[in-house]
Amino acid sequence: MDGSRLVSAPPIRPTPKPLPNFHFLLYLILFFLLVLFLWLYRLQIIQIYHSTSLKLTTGSPTPPPAWAIYSNPDFKFDYPGSWGPIQKTPTGCGFIESIASPEEEYEITITTRCNYNTATGRPYASITDYLRESPSKISYITVDSIQIAKISSYLASSKASTEIVFFSPNKVIYDISLAPYTRAPDPSPLPDSVIPVFSRIISTLKFIR
Repeated sequence: MDGSRLVSAPPIRPTPKPLPNFHFLLYLILFFLLVLFLWLYRLQIIQIYHSTSLKLTTGSPTPPPAWAIYSNPDFKFDYPGSWGPIQKTPTGCGFIESIASPEEEYEITITTRCNYNTATGRPYASITDYLRESPSKISYITVDSIQIAKISSYLASSKASTEIVFFSPNKVIYDISLAPYTRAPDPSPLPDSVIPVFSRIISTLKFIR
């Protein structure tokens, strides 16, 4: 060997692998985020649609009209639309119909009476003749050319019931009353809020001739 000094070659370093394209990864992430957003948005729209469809299908019940019309072959009148249904019971002289309030606290009762005077054996000549011996305080009014008797009973100075009695054009005796529900456990006097119901009955009473 000669005396010349050996020079060592520099170490060979491995060539680094190229990193993935940063912009490509960013676009890919944004794409997946956009797809996720659109999917969630579509899911929300579907839920809103089904919820709205359900509300439109079921909905809240249609409120009853403020006033309904009671009628029979002899007359008709208005009563609260939320009251009822009308319950009808046949009697020997005709029928009894009742229309109860929603809470069954009060009821309107329409009753037919026998037009027969057992003392004379003949029909009553008029409504005053029919009520001649009644102990109740009676006042008379004329509605649609028909004489009507108004009768009120009281409980502890409060009006417990109010009624009208009249002959129909066909000479049938009718009694229309407003009173606490007959099967209520503890009937109470008529409150001021219920009295206008009977005033409406009288003001809309029309006879069918």
